[in-house]
Amino acid sequence: MMICRRVTVFMFIMWLIPKLGICQSHLPDLHYRYQTASATTEEDQLIVKTGEVTRVWKWTGRGLVTKQLSNGDNGNVWEGTTTGMDADWAYVGLLEGKKAELVQLTAKKSTDEGFTKTHIEVMAEMYYPEVETFIKYEIWSYPGAPGIRTQVFFKGKGEKHYTGKSSMSSNEISIDLKHGKNTKPYAAQSKAELWFVNHATAKDFVEYHVKGFDSNRDYRIGVSWWDWDKQGRRQSIKVSSVDGEKQVEIFSDRAVSDHPELLFFELPKEVLIDGTFRLNVSETTGAAPVVSEIIVLEEGSTEATPKALGAARKVQLDSASTDRYGVIGYIDCGASESTDGFIATGRVDRIPLRTGDLSKTFIGYYNDTQHRNKQGTPLIKELSEDQETNNWASMVLVNEASEGVIMVKESHKCVNQYGVDTGELIFRDNGLENTGTGVYPKDMMEDQYQPAWASWVILYSGDNTDAQTAVKEFDKIRYPLDPDRDIYMQANTWGSGNGKDGARQENVLKEIATQAALGIDVQQIDDGWQQKGSWEPRDDWYPEGWEIVRKKAKQEGVDLGLWAAAMPIDIEELKMNYNKGGFVSYKLDFANLSNRTNINNLIGKIREFVLYTDHQVRVNWDVTENAPRFGYYWAREYGSVYLANRKPDQPENVVYIPYLVLRDIWHLAKYTNIHKFQTSIQNVDRVNRGVSDAYLHDQAYAVGIGLVGTPLFFQETHFYSSEDIATIKPVLKAYKDIRREWYESYVFPIGEEPDNKSWTGFQGFLPGEDHGYLFIYRERLNEKPSFSLQLKYIKNTTVRLVDLLTGQSRTVDVDSQGKLEVMIERAGSFKMIRIEYDNKSKW
Repeated sequence: MMICRRVTVFMFIMWLIPKLGICQSHLPDLHYRYQTASATTEEDQLIVKTGEVTRVWKWTGRGLVTKQLSNGDNGNVWEGTTTGMDADWAYVGLLEGKKAELVQLTAKKSTDEGFTKTHIEVMAEMYYPEVETFIKYEIWSYPGAPGIRTQVFFKGKGEKHYTGKSSMSSNEISIDLKHGKNTKPYAAQSKAELWFVNHATAKDFVEYHVKGFDSNRDYRIGVSWWDWDKQGRRQSIKVSSVDGEKQVEIFSDRAVSDHPELLFFELPKEVLIDGTFRLNVSETTGAAPVVSEIIVLEEGSTEATPKALGAARKVQLDSASTDRYGVIGYIDCGASESTDGFIATGRVDRIPLRTGDLSKTFIGYYNDTQHRNKQGTPLIKELSEDQETNNWASMVLVNEASEGVIMVKESHKCVNQYGVDTGELIFRDNGLENTGTGVYPKDMMEDQYQPAWASWVILYSGDNTDAQTAVKEFDKIRYPLDPDRDIYMQANTWGSGNGKDGARQENVLKEIATQAALGIDVQQIDDGWQQKGSWEPRDDWYPEGWEIVRKKAKQEGVDLGLWAAAMPIDIEELKMNYNKGGFVSYKLDFANLSNRTNINNLIGKIREFVLYTDHQVRVNWDVTENAPRFGYYWAREYGSVYLANRKPDQPENVVYIPYLVLRDIWHLAKYTNIHKFQTSIQNVDRVNRGVSDAYLHDQAYAVGIGLVGTPLFFQETHFYSSEDIATIKPVLKAYKDIRREWYESYVFPIGEEPDNKSWTGFQGFLPGEDHGYLFIYRERLNEKPSFSLQLKYIKNTTVRLVDLLTGQSRTVDVDSQGKLEVMIERAGSFKMIRIEYDNKSKW
C-alpha cells in the first residue's frame, strides 16, 4: 500500500509541474538578506553574496551555470562564458542536453539543525521530464565567509533512463597489495599459464587489504601459489581484521607444490568488522613467499564477472567453485590491480577561470595512519604542477598574480583512498570542475533525495599563507567549535596495550581518579565493556551497569566517553547507553562506508543521535585504516577525527615515535583546523625502546606535542609515576589557562618540518587581537640552542614573549621579514609562549 501511494504521488507531481507554468527564461523574484549575506535574482541571473565574495549563476533552461566569481575585498573577478554549458552539475548518461523545469527557487535562514553556523540556504529544485529525474541544488552563503558551499541532490527514476557507465558499483570488491612487490619471472613463463606466472613476493610476508564486503553475507576466498623454482617453500595463511586485533590462522606451515595449486577457505566473519580484511601469506621454510592469485566468492552472487578476470580463467574457476558461490573479486597478482580505475558518475560543481599564467597546487591527506608511521610516509601530499586532471587531491589552489581561488571536495576522499565515486578535479575549457557525485544509478530513489558530495569555492588574495588562512576560515564556519562541548582533553583505555582488560570497571575507576588529579576532562572506555551480541555493559565487569563509574566520574569532575563499533550498534542502543551512562564522546570504530547505503545509514543514525542529546555528545571519527571511512573534510559537524593509533609496544607499525607524531600534526595543521583532530600523548617510559626513542624524551615534551590539537592521552594514565604526574600537571594547567583562545586561533605550522633534529612549532594567530601563542619544539637531535623562526602576519615590530610554564618574559624584535629569534637551552624540550604585540594584528 505504501509503495502504491508513493508512485501515485510521484505521478501526480509529474502531471502537475507543466500545469504550473514555471518553466521560464527568467528566474522568479527572490530577495533575501541575512546580515551581510544575500540572495537575489535579476532576470535570468541568481546572485548570491556573503559580503566577502559574490557568485553569479545564469539560468540556461537546463540548470544553473556559474558565470562570475568576485572578491569583495579587492574587486578581483573570475568569469567566463556559459556558452555550451547546461549546468554546474552533470550526470553522465542521464542529464546531458536535457531540458529542466524549475519547480521552485527559495531562500531561508538555516543552521542545518544546529550542525553549522547560521547561513542563507538557497534551494533550487528542478525536474527533468525526459528522464523523470529531480535535482535539488543547495547554496549555503555564510555572512562574512570567504567562500560559498554548494551541494546537489538526486531523486526520481534515473536508474531507468541511465545509459552511461561507471567503473564501480556501490559494493565492488577491491584487492590492494600492502606489503610485497609484483614480479613475473622469465624462468617461470614456460611452465604455467600467465595468471600463475605473475605473482607477488617479499622477503618476509605478502599482505593484501581486501575491501567491499557485507558482513551479513558468506564468502569463500581462493589463493593460488606454487613453488615455481623448487626452493622447498612452506607457507602459512592468516586473515585478520583491518586493525590486526582479530586474527585467524587458515593454513599453518603448509608445503607449497612445485606445480600451481588453488586453495579455498571459508572467510571467518569475525574479521569483517568494517567490511574489509587483511590477507597475510608468510614464509615458514624455504625461499620468499609467493602468491599468484586471490579470488573472492560470494554465496548466491549473480554479479557480473570482475574486469580483471579473463574468460579462460573464469571457466576454470567456475568449475573449481560450487553452484552456491559466484566470483565477485579477482586479482592476478603481479599483473594488474583488481579494478581498472574509476569513471566518475558526474559533476557536482564548475567555476570559470580566466586565461592567463595560472599556478595550480593540489593538496590531499593520507588515511591508513596505522601504516604511515615512518619517515618516508608523510601525512600530506602537496603537488604544484600543471595537471589537467587529478584524482587524489581533496583541494586545489589556483593562483594568478596573487589572486586565488580554491576548490575543496567535501568528501571522504584521501590520497590513498578513492572512496565512493569521489571523482576528480579537472581543468577544462577555462573552467575548473569537481566531479564524482557519490550516487550511483542504482542508489537513486523515487521518493527520497540522495546527497552528492558537496563543494566549497573560496577566494583569497596573497600567498600560500593567505590560502591556508582562507581554507581555515571557511572550515571554522562550516564546522564550528562549541567551546562547551568541543574543547576537552580525553584519555582512552585502549592505548596502553592491555587490550580489552583496560575497560574493566575496576580499571576505569582507577583511571578516573588519576585523570582527575591530572586535570583531564574525559575518560573514554574503549572496547571490552560490551556483552557478547549486545551493546550493554558486561554483567561480570559492570554488575550495576554504568551506575558506579558514572557516580565516581561525577564525584571527581570527569566526564565519560565510550567506544563502539560504528555499524552494528543501533540508534536505540546509543540512546540507552547515553541515558544510563551520560557519555559525552563516542569513538565509533570500524565504519564500512564503501557504498551510499552505508553512508546514509551511519550518518543518519549519528545525526539522529546527536539531535536526541540536544547536541550534548560528540563523535570521534577515524582515519587509521585504508577502508573508505571519513577523510579530512567531511562529517566533522558531528565531532572530531581520531587521527592515529600510537601504542607503547606492539604492533611495531604503530609504536609511538615522538618526532613522527609531531610531523603528522605539523602536516595536518597546514590546511585544516587542527582543533578538530585528536592528537596522541603516550607515556614515554612504557614505549618499546627497540623501536622508538621515546624514552629519551621527558613526559612534558610528549604532552606538549599532543596539546596542539584535541589532546588524547591514548593510555592508561594510572601507569604514570607520582613524579610524572608532578611534571605533567603544571603543563596541563598552563595549557588550560589559554586553551580557549588557542581553539579560537588559526593555527599554522612554523619552523622546519619535524625530523627529530629540527626547530619546529605552531603559531596560534588571533585576528584583531594584540596577542597570540607559540608552541615551539627543539627536537632531540638538534644541536642549535637558538633559531630564527618565520612568523605569520607579524613583522617589523617589537613583541613581548611570556613563557607560560615559567612566567619569565622578554622583549624582542621581529624583523621586516617576520623573523623571530627563539632560544631553548636543552634539546628535546618545548615552550608554550604568549606573544604580545604593540598594536592589534591584522590579516
